[in-house]
Amino acid sequence: MLSLLLAASFLSAPVLDSPSPDSRFTKFEYRAFDRGALYTATVTFRKGETEVDLVSVVHIADSRYYREIQRELNSYDLVFYELVSGGAREALSSLSALQLAVGDLLHFSFQIAEINYTAPNLVHSDLSWGEIEKLSDGSPLPPVPDRDAVVKKFIPQLRLGVTEAAGYFKENPAARRSLKVFLGQLLGDIPSVLKQLNIEENREGEDILVSARNRRAMEVLKPYLHDKKRLALFWGAAHMPDFARRLKKLGFKPVRARWHMAWKIGNIPVKSWF
Repeated sequence: MLSLLLAASFLSAPVLDSPSPDSRFTKFEYRAFDRGALYTATVTFRKGETEVDLVSVVHIADSRYYREIQRELNSYDLVFYELVSGGAREALSSLSALQLAVGDLLHFSFQIAEINYTAPNLVHSDLSWGEIEKLSDGSPLPPVPDRDAVVKKFIPQLRLGVTEAAGYFKENPAARRSLKVFLGQLLGDIPSVLKQLNIEENREGEDILVSARNRRAMEVLKPYLHDKKRLALFWGAAHMPDFARRLKKLGFKPVRARWHMAWKIGNIPVKSWF
């Protein structure tokens, strides 16, 4: 989720918290410069007998985290998920390559490879790339001169840089741990990042990256809001403050939250719901 935002703009007791007033969906537990843990939240919103869970996720994390998220997704009747479909393969593959490069460097797994997107309870609720192009007058991303040549040059260089960095981190494991702490602190403060990207979470935005895609997801979800089923929106954590605002506008209120450990750095006990 957040890695897409940045790229597009350039067994112990479970952890149980009440939803925070500002509807935070990530947090980082800092222990030291090379120790800590990143968490994402599943927050339940209720209106009458209807409940909708916002299952927030980060796109690169420990494989254990994705196994836990998958078991949670399996428990719902319907899961409305994020995934831009169709077209612009070059752009999408470049974003994926960036995520994969960072994941390889930090020994993380990639969400797309870990989650079962063919499960029968999953419902696609995102825009297609063609729709994004129409909303953005055909230019969803800043134009890149001779894009094919840039991609051909950039991706090999990216892989080379990862190879060189991997060698350095092998000799300096504390440096890899420190980088994980830094990235965890960044991902743990989604509201600040959204503010830097000029995406406000307390009003109806016009941006395509979050607001337009979230509107589509709510359009797909709304016909099911009166069914007595377990429903979930499974999207990147950066989308969740906006989803929370939209649900509150429909009369839903946050009633509980549980936190999933996306990754840990150092000797920290694993906290799991399953």
